[in-house]
Amino acid sequence: MIRKAFTAALRLKHSKFQAAHKEDFSDAVTVYSFEEYSVSGSVNVSDTTKYRYWRYICPLPYRCNIAELMFFGNNNQKLIGTIIGSKERKDPNCGRSSAFDMDPLTVFSSKPLTNGWVGMDFGEPTSVKRISYMTRNDDNNIRVGDEYELFYWDMNWISLGKQTATDFTLTFNLVPQNTLLILRNHT
Repeated sequence: MIRKAFTAALRLKHSKFQAAHKEDFSDAVTVYSFEEYSVSGSVNVSDTTKYRYWRYICPLPYRCNIAELMFFGNNNQKLIGTIIGSKERKDPNCGRSSAFDMDPLTVFSSKPLTNGWVGMDFGEPTSVKRISYMTRNDDNNIRVGDEYELFYWDMNWISLGKQTATDFTLTFNLVPQNTLLILRNHT
């Protein structure tokens, strides 16, 4: 399974988040492009223009695979819309809705090998401030709703605090440099 997770990270490189006023994305604007490999995280959207359609699109020559997507508007509220996208593979765990079901073990997988995408129609022009994502994985990434505790080693394990994940990333402050860390999932 490590190979699948690595392949998913490779597919993220050069992928893009795009927004458009037209349903066919003929007027698409790229609001973020991945230049490096990644497995999960959040990106801030600097374009304040309101667009009705938002999507994640994969580079050539890879089939689009994404486990989770979340769009956030002003005041960090999660945005909900109608799921849209390219044709999906026939596997029941690979549908478009899998990208928004908060289950990292299901994944959207596009049927086409090129230009596969998945996204949201918000019904009206909407400003997106942040987009969170998670690539295909074996449920070893940060899971929204789980409680985590970060420890560092200094002759014994010292806690840096607990957090309940509200996103696919966690931020801990005052983390010592050059020390051994362990992140424990209490859930």
